[in-house]
Amino acid sequence: MSAVDEKTGTFASRPVTSSDLLQWAVINNATKKEDAPYQANPVKHEPIDPKWVDVILGKSDSVRMKGDDHPCLLAKSPNLTLVLPTSECVEILQDKTKDLDEKLAAFDELEMLVESLDNANDMRNLGLWKPILTILKEDPEAEMRAFAAWVLGTCVQNNPPAQRDFVAADGLPILLNALSKDKDSEVVAKCMTCLSGLVRQNPSVYDQLAIVAGDGSKMGLKPVLNILTKSATATLLKAQKRAVFFLDGLIGGTSGEEDVVVAKAVEDAQAQEWATTIGDLLDSNSSVDKDLFEKVMTAKVFYSCLLS
Repeated sequence: MSAVDEKTGTFASRPVTSSDLLQWAVINNATKKEDAPYQANPVKHEPIDPKWVDVILGKSDSVRMKGDDHPCLLAKSPNLTLVLPTSECVEILQDKTKDLDEKLAAFDELEMLVESLDNANDMRNLGLWKPILTILKEDPEAEMRAFAAWVLGTCVQNNPPAQRDFVAADGLPILLNALSKDKDSEVVAKCMTCLSGLVRQNPSVYDQLAIVAGDGSKMGLKPVLNILTKSATATLLKAQKRAVFFLDGLIGGTSGEEDVVVAKAVEDAQAQEWATTIGDLLDSNSSVDKDLFEKVMTAKVFYSCLLS
């Protein structure tokens, strides 16, 4: 690089020095009040189009979760969707023109986003609980219902504010109905995980288990116990294992359950004969794996000692 002669404005033959660079920087950052020469006609820079900020930096998580109707969304061009195809997750999930693969990809993106507690807590502000719960309740595709339960379970895990928002959105009756009535074992397993994360450290939610049901009946933990009475298939076994772990944790507090939850669970275990139901699982299923067998036997011994 060559230096520029100040008098002629032409390039000098000598190389650029640090002094030249310093002088250039001073001149180009000068103001009227400074000693350095002031340029009467400074170069005007055009403002950066927000769409290119989106392309370079990516959209905010709230926009990626909800979509174009969120007020934080910056202006965008038709080509931007091509650049960020999975950005408007819930918008894609509700779009009837999208195929199943596109919706599952959007669900995968959403599940990753709500792993952040901040994003999970934004579900209420963005109005996303209802759409996800509606999918769990009504969508004809089992994969969609399973993904909905997975997202909900991720949101409420170790997250009291999201747990309260879930209950406020009338999520508990929908979850228990899906746990009790859904025909797909993967959906049931994901619902079991969601219920486990919701109840373990939240006594108020445990109290409401005796109240909620779409038809006004009191379901309590009956859907969980009913899972154990069904004939096991390879996929249902996953849900049954999670149900046993869940009930065992409620009694023993082995998964960080609150003491109040444990105390109430002991009362329910006595009244509903959990030990008998769990024990019957071994009698009715020949495909119980070693891990589940050990957990069932541990639970039976624990219940026998605790409830005797």
